[in-house]
Amino acid sequence: MLFLPFIFLSPLLALIPAVATAPVLVIVGVFMMEPLTKIRWKDFDEDLFVNVKERAERRMVNSSVIIRGSDISQQAISQARINIINAGLEDYINLSVADFKDLHKEQERGVIIVNPPYGERIKPGDVSQLYNMIGTTLKHNFAGWDAFIITSGKDLLNEIGLKPKSKKSLYNGAIECLFARYELYEGTKKRDPSGT
Repeated sequence: MLFLPFIFLSPLLALIPAVATAPVLVIVGVFMMEPLTKIRWKDFDEDLFVNVKERAERRMVNSSVIIRGSDISQQAISQARINIINAGLEDYINLSVADFKDLHKEQERGVIIVNPPYGERIKPGDVSQLYNMIGTTLKHNFAGWDAFIITSGKDLLNEIGLKPKSKKSLYNGAIECLFARYELYEGTKKRDPSGT
C-alpha cells in the first residue's frame, strides 16, 4: 500500500540518470516501511489517511528485515550514504564497498536486488563477463534466496545462465528495462530420466 505514492512520483524518475537509481532502490525499500506523514498532497483527505493508516497498522508485524547495499565503487557508496543520511534512514540501511563476486548470504532466506551496469559504467565488452559472474555468484552464494535483476540489456539476461521465474517491463529513469525474478536453489530442478 505504501508503494503507491512512488507510482505517482515515477514520471520524475526520467530526470534521474540511470547510474544514480541503484542507491535509490535501497532508499525506496525503507520508505515503503516508513509512515508518509511528511508528504503534503493538494487533495489530501485527513480522515481517509487516518483510516487507511489505522488499518495498515493493525496488519503490521515487527520485522527483522536487514537492508544492505553495496557497490564496487567507493564514489557510488559515498553518494548513496549522503542520500540515505539526507533521507534520515541511516539507522535502517548498511552500505559497504564490495565486489559482487565476494558477496555471500548471511542468513538462509532473503531477497537480493541487483541493478548491474549495462554499458553505462563499464565497457560494453566487459558487460557479458559481468552478467555471467552475477549468475555464478547468485547460484553458488545465494541458494534459498530470491533474486531480482534490473537491466536494459535484455539479451544480457541470457548471460546470467539462470532461468527467470518471471520478467516484467519497467523504466529505470528514462531507460526501458526488464525486472527479472529468479528462485535460487542448490543443484538442479531437472528430473532424473529414470524417475528416481
